[in-house]
Amino acid sequence: MMEDIISEVVDRTDITRRAAGFHNKWFLNKPIESVQTSFNKTARRKLKHHSMMEDGRQVYHGIDHDGHHHFMVRGDDGTVHASVTAIKQGKSHGIDVAVANPGAGVHKLYHHLITKHNHILTSKEQSSGGLAIWKKMKRMGGVGIHGYHPKSGRAQHVDIMSRPELSHVSHSELERQRKSKGGTVTQRKKEYADLKKTQGMIIVAHKNKNIRPSKTVRESMIDTIFRVVKERVGD
Repeated sequence: MMEDIISEVVDRTDITRRAAGFHNKWFLNKPIESVQTSFNKTARRKLKHHSMMEDGRQVYHGIDHDGHHHFMVRGDDGTVHASVTAIKQGKSHGIDVAVANPGAGVHKLYHHLITKHNHILTSKEQSSGGLAIWKKMKRMGGVGIHGYHPKSGRAQHVDIMSRPELSHVSHSELERQRKSKGGTVTQRKKEYADLKKTQGMIIVAHKNKNIRPSKTVRESMIDTIFRVVKERVGD
């Protein structure tokens, strides 16, 4: 049962052990009123109606006692179909934990928050499950997705549709490279360093009306886009 519930966020083993103050999986399939009663007992900001998605489902938002932002999707049956926890940094929201019922469409919630409310969403050490969600979101259009290296402050163009390996490196892939015996020592060290750099890259999604689904961003646009994004993220 639980494997089905978290099917849209597989491999997030580094973060699904905790849920930033509240266990997100507990919220699923509970009446929103019941969740509000429990959440609001210790919340910094009460869980209240936030907006309505294009498919008619309702979005609720609240801030728990640890300061983490929670976005929940209420289905037509009045229960929570998806729950996302994000950590706000500057004007961006870093996705921490996302759980959902099968078919709940977390990507639609992300797309809604970005295109309708101008949120900037970020993801660090993105999992294969997280990558799949972002690819679905990208196909909906109106969203630009790029990489950002916090240590160097440099932006990087990434095409998650045709070159997902440039934005996603799993812990198992990194470990395989570390144990690899192929090539010279210098080559192995370089390949490991490149993978480590990619793994540490922050994936940034922001509103961009000029980008159509799956359209590659011209290299000349990168610096301009990320100057604006960086200012808003507050790095």
